[in-house]
Amino acid sequence: MAEHEEGRPWNIVARMDTFEGAAARRTQLQDDPELQVKIHWMRKPPSKFAVKTRLTDEAFNRYNRPDTNKKKKSKGKR
Repeated sequence: MAEHEEGRPWNIVARMDTFEGAAARRTQLQDDPELQVKIHWMRKPPSKFAVKTRLTDEAFNRYNRPDTNKKKKSKGKR
C-alpha cells in the first residue's frame, strides 16, 4: 500500500457564516482555470465555512521555479 504524501497547503480567502455565502464566493473564484477551490466547514465555535484556494499543479510549477541566482552563504569565518 502506498503512503499518503501531503500536498501543497491551501490558503483561506474568505470565512462565511452560511454555506450559501461560501458557495457564492466559490463560484466567483472558479472562473480562473488555474485555481482549485474548496469549501471547508470549520467545526470550532462559532462554526463557519472557509473558502480555500490553491494553484493547480501545472500553474504552480510554471510560477514557482527554483531561484538559481541566489548567492550561497559561506559557513566559514570572515
